[in-house]
Amino acid sequence: MKALIIIIATLNLAGCSSSDKSIDPSVQAEKITAEYFPMANGDTWYYSSSAEPLMIWSVSGDTLINGVTCKKIMQDLNHYYMACRIDSEGYKIYFRDGLSFNPPFVIGFNWEKGKQYNVSVGFHAKYGGTEMHDTISIPMEFVGYCSKTVHAGSFNNVVKMHYITCDLFDEYYEYYAKGIGLLDEEDYALDSAFIGGSWYK
Repeated sequence: MKALIIIIATLNLAGCSSSDKSIDPSVQAEKITAEYFPMANGDTWYYSSSAEPLMIWSVSGDTLINGVTCKKIMQDLNHYYMACRIDSEGYKIYFRDGLSFNPPFVIGFNWEKGKQYNVSVGFHAKYGGTEMHDTISIPMEFVGYCSKTVHAGSFNNVVKMHYITCDLFDEYYEYYAKGIGLLDEEDYALDSAFIGGSWYK
């Protein structure tokens, strides 16, 4: 998520169609979220940007963060980058690029469309012997479902999330495809992916 809000603001995390398709409300929120955030061992995403080199994310087993079992995401195959998990509250990030989060960063796919949610994130980091702690509130909105095309393909029923302007960052959007995960967060987009034994490219 936009380099996790440009790494918490340096420490203080193809347009949509007009027709939205709702997900069956009887389906559990956890199952819905899992469909949009596949995290099986070996799942791999390749992201490209006009300004950055190719970036690779790959699921590499489990890790324990704040007593919670999470999936470990490696960046460029050798850098421990992110720890996340899914439960009935949504997709949660407990660690990203040197920052530990308690409470975690949460994206809730059972959120009400068009309603603003203020996600509270507590972060901890240690730089040069100095420990830093803070909690910030990030305003977010579930916009709805749309179609989205990236290099890896064209997808329908894509979840569109809006990070609303606040003092820490400018507004931007993220797009998540069912069975694929993150397609686009404006700074980089999905070039190809190997998910559940299948290639998307």
